[in-house]
Amino acid sequence: MGSIEIPAEELAQSDNAVGAETLAKLLDDKRKAEAAEAAKREKDAAAAKAKAEADAKAKEEAAKKKANPARSWVQIATGANLKALAFDYNRFAKRNAVLFKGKSGATAEWGQTRRLLVGPFPNRKAAQDWLGDYKKAEGDGFLFDSEVGEIVEPLK
Repeated sequence: MGSIEIPAEELAQSDNAVGAETLAKLLDDKRKAEAAEAAKREKDAAAAKAKAEADAKAKEEAAKKKANPARSWVQIATGANLKALAFDYNRFAKRNAVLFKGKSGATAEWGQTRRLLVGPFPNRKAAQDWLGDYKKAEGDGFLFDSEVGEIVEPLK
């Protein structure tokens, strides 16, 4: 083994040789860059998910507003039981058949109870006129304007 000769150019330190300390720093920098890239991908994915959820919510809200425009009604009773409200509506409609002809009943939430509504009317004046006639027929109630997006469900 002593007879093996190593050429001088192989024994000399290369100009582009990297020491252990430099190599460790390069590997650490590479790990940090990969972690930063992974964090950026996660942030971008979270932002995309949040945008998709916001878009879906906006679309749902627009559909709700379109399905439930602002309208004028006359509230004639309240209650929590939908069957009882339907019964009351039918009783009022029988008692005042001419007045209720062509009208429909509906309900809307009102705190912990529900409103019993007649309408919708084309405008507030038409609702006020109907209410005046209803009061002359010994009924009672008041005007109610549902807001855009407020759910008003027909009686079943």
